Amino acid sequence: MFKKIFIDLCNQNHISPSKVCRSVGIAPATFSCWTEESVPRRTTLQRIADYFGVTPEYLLGETEKQTTSTVQSEIVADAGEAELLRLYRKIPPEKRTLVLHMISAALKDE
Repeated sequence: MFKKIFIDLCNQNHISPSKVCRSVGIAPATFSCWTEESVPRRTTLQRIADYFGVTPEYLLGETEKQTTSTVQSEIVADAGEAELLRLYRKIPPEKRTLVLHMISAALKDE
């Protein structure tokens, strides 16, 4: 189940599994070693979950909810914030820093 969900998230985010592996600090060849029954170690699973902005439980197919409702309610106050968060999660992780710098720069202009 993990491997299917991992591949689905890669496809949804238009990123290759090997690029995700490199981004979270594991060898790209590790992806090919995962079978339908195997799962990464807990620390690796958490890094992958953080990368995609989902919970480890979602990656394992234990829940259909990608994030916990507590986190969502603390983060999202209105529809504008929800849209901002949705778009941010679609940005490749290596470009997220640029977005954060742009927001910081916009705040300095005020």
